Amino acid sequence: AIASGFPAERTALVPIPFDPPEVPSPQQVDAVRQRYGLGRDPYLLFVGDITYSKGVYDLLEAYSHWRPAHPEVRLVFAGVNREGRQFLQQVRQTAGATFLGHIPHRDVLALMRGAEIVVLPSRSEGLPRVILEAVAMSTRVLCPPSIPEFGRHLPEFVLPEVSPEAIVETLEAVWNHEAVPSYPLSAHEVDRVVARLAEVYREVMRDVRRGTP
Repeated sequence: AIASGFPAERTALVPIPFDPPEVPSPQQVDAVRQRYGLGRDPYLLFVGDITYSKGVYDLLEAYSHWRPAHPEVRLVFAGVNREGRQFLQQVRQTAGATFLGHIPHRDVLALMRGAEIVVLPSRSEGLPRVILEAVAMSTRVLCPPSIPEFGRHLPEFVLPEVSPEAIVETLEAVWNHEAVPSYPLSAHEVDRVVARLAEVYREVMRDVRRGTP
């Protein structure tokens, strides 16, 4: 809205509500890894709809270039395949890549907890819940570009753009970055979000009563 010319002083930011999920136990993580045939191999994890706009083809190409230096690391996709045969064929042609399909959310969380990095090279996102969940699991992330909250709090984990070259470069930097991401999840607590939303509504009603445009 601001970029389109709406006055900044007439806008209000209300975070999305997010309750951090319970962190799976090591035993739960191991059981889910075994269930999906991942064993003890380290892996990168993509979670979400399988679409071009989510950057899945850029990720596959980037992984094929990155993997020779990290042959032990697998690339795992979990989500609904909206691309059909084209994506499945690309996965089959990419050594080390695996597509699990749509799986239960509790299993997704366990896979997030066990992943080396949760990767989301999306071209268009609001504030992706996948990244918030991964941060809550204390897992490193590769974030999509152009999301102000991530730029402020997770700059070292953010892609500069969505391209195979940018993914390779940023992925390698995150791989060598041992610290887990730190993000203020408390800003998304439901009670805080509801209170902020109520405050915005009160301000709007005051303006209406005063006749403020």
